[in-house]
Amino acid sequence: LDPGLWSDERQVAREIIYRLTDCIDCMSELLEYHHLDQHSVPSADTKLENVGTHRVLYMGLSSMLTRFLLMVPVDILNSVTTERLKSSIRNIVFDEPLALVDPQCRVIMLAVAQKVGLSVPVDFHQAVDVCQSLRKTCTFCLRCTDEM
Repeated sequence: LDPGLWSDERQVAREIIYRLTDCIDCMSELLEYHHLDQHSVPSADTKLENVGTHRVLYMGLSSMLTRFLLMVPVDILNSVTTERLKSSIRNIVFDEPLALVDPQCRVIMLAVAQKVGLSVPVDFHQAVDVCQSLRKTCTFCLRCTDEM
């Protein structure tokens, strides 16, 4: 999209912006519904393939939301960022399987989170540090066990 569209006062431009922000909000709502927390512990009547379907939909929606947010100018991001979208951003950043399948999702969402002032980038980097420390600890313990 042309960045000038966001400041264009014509009715057509306003309608496009309204629909785009509405799509972003709808995608956030769908992401909340399809997120792993909602479907990770299936009840007795839930089929396993339904959990897989939710996961595939979640990953596709995450990728699409990421692409939609690229159309929003940086200085406008705060005005389209709802609490639901903030939650979706956090979930996407910390979703490791999604990052393996679509690494750009994490990269873009970390940048978006930083632009809108979320603590997600700091939290993510701290989590990475903890994981690396645990990995090194496990490696050390395995080597000690091998030497005994």
